This record gives sequence, C-alpha cells and structure tokens, in this order.
Amino acid sequence: MSVLLVGLSLLLMVGLLASAALLSRRFGLHPEIARKAIHIGLGLYCLTFPLLFDRAGPVIVLCGSAVPLMLVLRASRHRHSSLGAGVHGVARESYGELLFAVSVALIFTLGHRQLVTYLLPIAILTLSDAAAALVGVRYGRVHFRIEGGYKSLEGAVIFLLTAWIISMCLLLIFSDVSRLSVIVLGALIAVYGTLMEGASWHGWDNFFLPVAIYLVLVHALGVPSIALLETASISLACWGIVLLVGPRLGLDRHAATFLTAVIATIGMVSSPWNIVLPITALLCHLASRDASHEAFSSHLRFGLVLTILALTWYVIGTITTVPILYAFNTSFAALALGLLAVRGRTYAALAMLPVCWALIEARSLVGPGVTPTDVGSELRLLGVLILAVAAGVLGQRLRRPPPCEAVGVMSFAAGITMLASVL
Repeated sequence: MSVLLVGLSLLLMVGLLASAALLSRRFGLHPEIARKAIHIGLGLYCLTFPLLFDRAGPVIVLCGSAVPLMLVLRASRHRHSSLGAGVHGVARESYGELLFAVSVALIFTLGHRQLVTYLLPIAILTLSDAAAALVGVRYGRVHFRIEGGYKSLEGAVIFLLTAWIISMCLLLIFSDVSRLSVIVLGALIAVYGTLMEGASWHGWDNFFLPVAIYLVLVHALGVPSIALLETASISLACWGIVLLVGPRLGLDRHAATFLTAVIATIGMVSSPWNIVLPITALLCHLASRDASHEAFSSHLRFGLVLTILALTWYVIGTITTVPILYAFNTSFAALALGLLAVRGRTYAALAMLPVCWALIEARSLVGPGVTPTDVGSELRLLGVLILAVAAGVLGQRLRRPPPCEAVGVMSFAAGITMLASVL
C-alpha cells in the first residue's frame, strides 16, 4: 500500500508541475504566482501525510524520489520545458524546491508522532511563505536587502500575521496548552518565523523556516507563558544588541539577523551553556576573516555551516538517543580552531586551543556526566583539537585553502571521533 501511495504521490507532483506551467503560459501569470501555486499545492498535500503514512520510511522515499526529478528540471535544457517552467520561471537563483523536499522528510521523521509538531511548521511554510511572497510582489514598496536580492516589509508583515493565526488555530485544535499559552506561543513562533524567513536566501527559507519552527515548538510546548515571554524578550534583546554592534564586527543586518537566530535556536533547544562554543567559533571566524578570504568565508556561508553542524548533532541525538553534547561541543571547538589555522592564524589557534579544551571540560560543572573526566578521554580530546589545528595548517598551505564548508566537515569528524571514544 505504501509503495502505491508513493507512486501516486509522484504522479500527482508531476501533474501539478505540468498544470502550473500550462496555466502560466496560457494566462501569462507572473512567474512568482506560478511558483507559489506549486508551492501551495505540494504543501497542502504534504499536510495529509500523517493520514496516509504511519511511519517515516515511505515519506523519506517519496521526498528522496522527488529530488532527482527536481535536479533534472534544474538542468538548463529543461528549465523552460513543460514541467520546469513553473518552478524555474523566476529570475533569481533558488534551491527552494530541493530544500522543500528535504525539510518535509526531516520534519515528518522527527515530528509525525505528535501531529502539531509536523502540521504547524509545514502549514506556515506552505501558507505564510506563499502569502508573504505574493503580497511582496504585488504591494511591496519598502524593501530590505538580502544575499542575492531583496524582500519587502509588507510581505514580512503578512507573514507575521498569517503565521500567528495559523499557529493559534493549530495549537488550539491539536494541543492541550492553555489559551494564554496559545496566544503567547503563537506570537513567539510568528515573530521567530518572520525573522528566520526574512534572513533566508536562495530558497533556504524552505529548509530553515520549518526546521526552526519545529525546534522551537517541540521545546516550548508545556512551557509556562511567563517563561516563553522571558525567552522571547532575551532573544529580541540579543538580536538588537547584535544589530547595533554588528557593523563594528563586519556584520551587515542580514548576516547579523541570521547568525543571531541560529545561536538563539541552539540555546532554546538545549541550554544557554551550549551556545558558548558556537559563539566562540563565530568570534574566531570574525577575527580571522579578511578580504583575501572573502571568496570562501562569508558570514552567511559560515552561518550555514553552523546551522548544519548543530542540526546534524540534534538529529543524531534525537534518533539514536545517544549522549551527543560532548561531541557537539568538540565539533564547535574544532571548527573555531580549524578556521583560525586554515586562514593563517596558527599562533592564534594554538593560543585558543587550551581555551577551547577548558570550555569543553567545564561543561561537566553545569551538567554532571555530560563530559567524561577520566584521563584517557581528556587526552583524546586534546589530541583531537591538536589534529584540528594541524589539519587547518596543512589546508592553509595548499594553493587554494579549503572553504569554510570543508572545515565544517573536518569539525564534524572530530566530534564523531570523540563520540566513538566514549560509547
């Protein structure tokens, strides 16, 4: 039965793509309207997945099968074909259709057992994102700059209002939180989602938005309203501070908003202590970045590495239930040291090595049992951090130093090494 549903779902997707392209050509629709029609149609169908599938496997297969089709449509000779015209009619570069499939598979895998944690992120992605885009195209007058283009203040306002309404409706129907918490939590999700959507670029909102909303929602359900208001106030205050001091650190508003949202998410999902090493990595990135490294170390690309690294550890910890905080902090320490070393700041990396080691070891002071305290584990940790510096130095000596993403992969490997050593 699942195989049949997967096959029919793929046929439905192909039919929707063909219909949108046909209507676009026949009635001369704006490319953004055709694109969002596909977005809404697929999103509404994805909202039925909890009724159609009782496990994550078929959804992963379905979304995984959609990715190759989307990749084919991205090929230049297919972009303006009968299927590709609706998706790729807009002039800007976007990976939204690929990221949409990835985010649906991920959110269903993590949240389908509790309906609201799946339905709410996908509903906001489907409806609020589309409403913001369409209003921005038609009525947008006040614009703000993002990487590769602009977004409108009018679209952001519509996103905020529709996300708040959707959140309150679904929380009332599919959760047992109090009426006051519905209003407060709905507002928190709407504001947070608006900031995340406004800070996304090249279609990454199709991934960042639902994942961020899921993470906030799953850890805020059942939290008292006063605590939610405190969290929101602290997050907004931190965002304001970063916007004020950002220019002195070389951060524009876009990068400052995105990086603040990522670090705030880490803090809300786990604990405030777990943002210490990600912030350390950010400071090392800012301290080591100069004009000669502009091509491979922009703030947004660093933020992307930060996001994927943190999310990967979260997924591993959620699916396997293994303790990952030791490896998580090791990864971000290795990221900080690797960035310094690969950009020629070897002495700074060596000076930061004992600092990063101490920060990881200090985690046991606020979370007993989180960090192994035996001599063997401490020596292994020190060895892994030294290897991170050595790998960065070797990379810096190459004709083309490795990009920030490569340092992120090395950092994840460092975390995996420490995780394997304590299991």
